[in-house]
Amino acid sequence: MVAVGIIMANKLVMGRIGFNFPIFLTFVHYVTAWVLLAIFKTISVLPVSPPSKTTPFSSIFSLGAVMAFASGLANTSLKYNSVGFYQMAKIVVTPTIVLAEFIFFKKTISSK
Repeated sequence: MVAVGIIMANKLVMGRIGFNFPIFLTFVHYVTAWVLLAIFKTISVLPVSPPSKTTPFSSIFSLGAVMAFASGLANTSLKYNSVGFYQMAKIVVTPTIVLAEFIFFKKTISSK
């Protein structure tokens, strides 16, 4: 419900109010999330997870960069498309990734 609320708020800000900077809107979301997480960490609402020793920093940084880029593109898409189209495009991502894994990486599904 929160994700749908954020999407509807983004569409309202960019559509009706006329805010024409979707990448800056993404930046505002990330800064707000960072500040809230810092506050929650300070008041011990969220436990601090230990760093993983098996995952190299470069792969975590790469994942974070891709996720940030994806969020910016999503807000840009939301500016120019309807909420329904945006939601359907998000739904199609998972089957597309699975199909790409079958085709390019020869992944299979076990019978179990």
